[in-house]
Amino acid sequence: SKVLRGVTTVGAENASRVHLAVRDLGFRSDPLAANLRRNTRSIIGLIVPDFKNPFFGALVSAIEQLAQTSGYRLVAVSSSETEAIEHCQIEALLDWRVAGILLIPSSASSADQTLLASEGTPFVVVDRVTPASPFDGVGVDNAEACAKMVRHFYDKGHRRLLIAASLPDLPNMRERIEGACAAARRQR
Repeated sequence: SKVLRGVTTVGAENASRVHLAVRDLGFRSDPLAANLRRNTRSIIGLIVPDFKNPFFGALVSAIEQLAQTSGYRLVAVSSSETEAIEHCQIEALLDWRVAGILLIPSSASSADQTLLASEGTPFVVVDRVTPASPFDGVGVDNAEACAKMVRHFYDKGHRRLLIAASLPDLPNMRERIEGACAAARRQR
């Protein structure tokens, strides 16, 4: 253990034999076991609804960079926009004893968020934040963002706009639609 951690109190001959044995046996250290021994956690779990969505792909990349600069590793998984899969992914991340979870929920239900709160693992709801939620969340003012977009298009002379929402039942999607529609009505 000392040799693999770079502790220099081990003699050069013994260290050489350890490195040789590690190479010959194909040994790999277990960071999860090491974290348990040190009572630290260095993995953050991220659950996204869909890896194919470019927004979520960019978000995973940005969060991964932030995690690395803070000394963490990121494990990103997908819920495939399905509550049952999301629940299984949360259970798996909890089993891995992650330091925390970032969750972009697949639905407006807060059942999995309640589960996370009861487990005591720190978590933050990202993007699809419900305004009345008692849990920590990071999102944007969806209504205002879409209203600004509509005003921008109107300023450029566009008068026929199409709003496409993948899952209009999600609170953030409803907020976007409502903000865009309200801004369009004010432009008439």
